[in-house]
Amino acid sequence: MIKIILNLLIFSVLTVFNYFTPATAYSQELFRVITLRVSAKEKSATIYWSANLPAKGRFDFGLTNGFGNWMEDNLQTVYHESELSGLLPEQKYYFRLTAVAADGQTVVSDIYEFTTNNNKDTQAPILKNIRLYFYR
Repeated sequence: MIKIILNLLIFSVLTVFNYFTPATAYSQELFRVITLRVSAKEKSATIYWSANLPAKGRFDFGLTNGFGNWMEDNLQTVYHESELSGLLPEQKYYFRLTAVAADGQTVVSDIYEFTTNNNKDTQAPILKNIRLYFYR
């Protein structure tokens, strides 16, 4: 009998707690950056990143890990693509991403690096002597 009363009391307390606790306290998703990738060219680099929640971002970048330059990506979305231009060819750059979700959760990445190249070839290849074969 005491065990039944104790179980009913615990059930009642949990029911009242669940009733008065906002659903968002249980459903808030932890914000995280899922992908972060750089495609470097001669004088620019494109940074691609995505998160599990819509977010804005800021890139700090420079020739040292003290950075010195920054660029903001204020589009509140999940997928981002940002172009860093005016870079020097054949240089190592350091960068860090700071992403902020709409609810204020913030993620700061580690410091990463990329190197711009000196590839001035912007022409598409020309293909010659191509033979097509069709079989039935």
